[in-house]
Amino acid sequence: LAWRGLMRSKAFTAAAVLTMAVGICGTTAMFALIRGVLLRPMPVRDQDRLIVGWKASPSGGFAHWPIHVAELEAIGQESRVLENVAGVGYVGAWPEVAVENGEAAHVSAATVTGSFFDALGVPPVLGRVLQPADDQVGAERVLVITHGLWQRRYGGARDVIGRRLTMRDVAFTIVGVMPRDFAFPPGVEAWATLEGWASVSPNPTDPDTVRRRNDLVARVRAGATRERVLSE
Repeated sequence: LAWRGLMRSKAFTAAAVLTMAVGICGTTAMFALIRGVLLRPMPVRDQDRLIVGWKASPSGGFAHWPIHVAELEAIGQESRVLENVAGVGYVGAWPEVAVENGEAAHVSAATVTGSFFDALGVPPVLGRVLQPADDQVGAERVLVITHGLWQRRYGGARDVIGRRLTMRDVAFTIVGVMPRDFAFPPGVEAWATLEGWASVSPNPTDPDTVRRRNDLVARVRAGATRERVLSE
């Protein structure tokens, strides 16, 4: 009976079906957007204990002031409320020309301290993550790449470990691949250590610039409040 009634009013039926379709699609799209941006947990360990911080100088008009790696080390040694203190370049990811087998392409790179991945608690899907030993003067220059770059550039080949990308005329060895959807700072495709990147700077005064341009990444110790963290 309902079907016959709808068929007698085809214009009304078409309008009703179209309205329902648009409403359902819009609701689904909004739910997917909110879940993807606001509700879905980050692929890190104990997300609620992870913080990113920087210095501020209101009197000087600087709301986001970077931290020197020496200050990060001091915070890691002296803090009573933070643990797993690490650093990530405060400028985020930037495009860098990477050459492999004579072919050049842009790769979005970011600098991090050797303890960065340990602080976030994210294991690689292939190879290993950067380690503090990689972030020492004279250490081999190494890279960890994103899952997206691994798939796009190397087709998911497992022999990507050990391949070398040349940036600024210096070779970096790929040692690890991170899980899908993990990319921090946003847009990054490859992570290098601070010392590894400082060693390829063409400007003699630039290495220390690399070392002092960081945001803090750390974990709040169990039981510590936000107020205690900010106070310290």
